[in-house]
Amino acid sequence: MTWAEGLFRFLTARQPYDDGLGGRFESRYDGETFTVDFDDCWTSSYGDEQAAKNAAFQRQLMGGTYPESEDSARSGEHVEGEWGDVATIMLTRTGSSKPDGERVPPVDHGDRVARTWSQGDVYDVVRNAAEYHLGLESEQWGYVRGDDVHGLDAENPGENACYVHCHDAIYIDLQATGLRDTFDTDHEIVAVLENTFYPAIEKHIEACDLAKPEAHTREKAIEVRLDLEEPAGYATEYLRLQEDTPMMEMPVEMQAFAAIEWAQNRQRIARSQVFNDAAKADLCLQDKERVHGHRLKYDGKGNVVCARCGSAVGIGADTIAEYRL
Repeated sequence: MTWAEGLFRFLTARQPYDDGLGGRFESRYDGETFTVDFDDCWTSSYGDEQAAKNAAFQRQLMGGTYPESEDSARSGEHVEGEWGDVATIMLTRTGSSKPDGERVPPVDHGDRVARTWSQGDVYDVVRNAAEYHLGLESEQWGYVRGDDVHGLDAENPGENACYVHCHDAIYIDLQATGLRDTFDTDHEIVAVLENTFYPAIEKHIEACDLAKPEAHTREKAIEVRLDLEEPAGYATEYLRLQEDTPMMEMPVEMQAFAAIEWAQNRQRIARSQVFNDAAKADLCLQDKERVHGHRLKYDGKGNVVCARCGSAVGIGADTIAEYRL
């Protein structure tokens, strides 16, 4: 199948979503009918939901303000996060679309670039950097990762235009590392973190035959930020989650990229468990009817979690002592 044919099939298959595809259902409790709008990972509702989850984990771990809503128990309230300070490390993994002068099929290319995270041990290198080299606990670091498209809005998009590359946003509790106590300047801390996490890029180069060293220099493949006011929004922007343009009206680069993701049946965005748990706790904390952590239980791993949302975020020793199990 050609890329053009795949793009045509994709646009045809998903056009109903932009036309308002939905379903009518009947409640099993009272027999009332209701309608639900369907979405996929390219509808604006999906992007808004994922952006909201990013903002939610940021509030719980890094600090932030709850959105104003009369339905929220925390409307407009500012909260301090569990982490003392935040560093963001953005890794970018890519691969040549013409490594030997021959075009690599776009779906095959996307798979070979993306799979180094799990199958090529990039994740293991990241985890080792955070937990072994920086001495962090598993709840003191996390990631948001996803795919992006080459060439969008570029004057000279290059030979990789429309092909896939991957962004891995790594967040760490900087205060817990002790680097602020060891070094006097942010410049020194940035250098340490760059040296600590760059081996993940080197592992990608080793594991992906399409990845070229010249495309993965420190200037191109890793960026360390200590100054972000909205760290989670950084990932939201990088992964283009809040697009509200119908797919048929998007630039051809986005259409071609979306067709690749659709053909691969890839998950557009993924978060570490600690971020998913923080987002669940954030939603639970806004409920007017119930109190997060009022009822506790053990999960399958021996952790004490909220019985309602299943999250351990916000469940400290004081909560356990107050509410018991």
